[in-house]
Amino acid sequence: MIKFVYKNFYLLLIIYGVFTLIPFLGDVHLFDWDEANFAELAREMILTKNYLQPQINYLPFYEKPPIFIWLQVISMKIFGINEFAARFPNALLGILVMVSLYWIGKREHDERFGRIWVLTYMGSFLPFMYFRTGLIDPWFNYFMFLSLYFYYTAAGLNSNQILGSKIKDLLASAFFLGLAVQTKGPAAFIIVFGTIGILWAFSRFKSLPGILNASVWILSSLFFSCLWFLYETYHHGTSYMYEFIVYQIRLFTTEDALHGGPIYYHIIVLLLGCFPSSFVLLFTNDWKEKLKNDWYKIMCICGILVLVLFSIVQTKIIHYSSMAYFPISYIAAHTLYNNSIRNLKLAEILIKVFSLVVILALIAMPIIGNNLTYILPYVDDIQAKLQLGAAVNWCYWEVCFGIFILMVLVFALKKSRNKLYPYFFSTIAIVLVLLVVFAPKIECYTQRIYIDFCKSLRGQDVNIKALYFKSYATMFYSGRQPFTNHISKDHNWILEGLIDKDAYVIYKTKDSILYKYPKPDVELIQSKLGFDIWLRKAK
Repeated sequence: MIKFVYKNFYLLLIIYGVFTLIPFLGDVHLFDWDEANFAELAREMILTKNYLQPQINYLPFYEKPPIFIWLQVISMKIFGINEFAARFPNALLGILVMVSLYWIGKREHDERFGRIWVLTYMGSFLPFMYFRTGLIDPWFNYFMFLSLYFYYTAAGLNSNQILGSKIKDLLASAFFLGLAVQTKGPAAFIIVFGTIGILWAFSRFKSLPGILNASVWILSSLFFSCLWFLYETYHHGTSYMYEFIVYQIRLFTTEDALHGGPIYYHIIVLLLGCFPSSFVLLFTNDWKEKLKNDWYKIMCICGILVLVLFSIVQTKIIHYSSMAYFPISYIAAHTLYNNSIRNLKLAEILIKVFSLVVILALIAMPIIGNNLTYILPYVDDIQAKLQLGAAVNWCYWEVCFGIFILMVLVFALKKSRNKLYPYFFSTIAIVLVLLVVFAPKIECYTQRIYIDFCKSLRGQDVNIKALYFKSYATMFYSGRQPFTNHISKDHNWILEGLIDKDAYVIYKTKDSILYKYPKPDVELIQSKLGFDIWLRKAK
């Protein structure tokens, strides 16, 4: 049986994905605000039966097109409106990505390379972690990745190209680029067209699949990308396109929702978040020789372009640079496949030290959690101190997870011929422990208090609004029902306007301005763990 599964590696990948990506997906609340945002979009689609126009709080949502939301809607139709359903599309995608990487790696090199590529991608922190979330980026990146690969095969750069498949592959590339644009937006154009354009320039247009074919590819890409936008414009006018473009410009030029950071932000994110692949990449050798391979060249160009683009973009969020996970894991796989590591001893030392630090942090987490009372006097931030006061059931025996991972890693390093492979497997184990065991406890400090309150009001005809911090969880977990909404029924309206139902207002304690500017018809009903909840009764 084992021999059969190993020979049928696709089956092994599917089994592995089912057992590592799907279990316990719904055991922790959706994290505010990105995960809750997309899940709420899907929930409101289902409730209003308006499947062709994204909306949030029953108002048009101009920030994202609907492809990923549709996937969540399908999942919620099957599994119900819950955390598991919101995250299931990405878990399914994780299996699809593994199969795709193995297929492409096997096609471009051999089976061994395909297996190594799967390992370097899924054995890195953030690439593996994101398949257990409800974020939009994994699908967005996958569509762009396929678009680049099918362009590569269509341009005749792949020695295994099937005769007569050029137009078919060009259309496939255009189709997947269209899906990417309608998943998250025009950044897909910049990344895919930018990567191919730079490739054309470096190859002095030898990689151009002919003027006619290139024109077909570009025009088809534009056509597939515009389908939903054209439908939206035809049925609802130009307001969506106008607001969508304004949002994209604001995202590029300003720090949206206080998500700013230094220009080197994504360098740090990718270096630490893609460990150990990123550390292997740092020591890769023979760049000049490897860059003779066009797919390697495309991956390098794409990775650098993504890093430069999102370093320039003023809004800094961890997953914005996640398209670089494909290039980083590919280069790392190439390095391991060819055993072309410069200064192998230094590479092993750095990877070993960083792994040890991470595992020791995993071991220390339950110890710190059980002794927060000794740490709190040294915390200066009032809001953080209040939230860290939550009573969380940390157990000392949970240090066993980290100790076990460390023991297995040491044993594997002694037995393995390749001294780097065990670190990728240990990374997978670390991420699973963090997400399955520790994430629910960490969530108790960050958001559990107000989410539990919202859940307690589910089914009641009330207004709930978070002020001075952005939240979509308040809508998702309170089960807000459809109502006629307009912009005046927001923000200050809930405190000062003519409300038609009881209104609950949630503040972080540090921002709770009603202490300083009290209103006679608004009373404090709960102040706990850094969050204040006020009630204004309808008259």
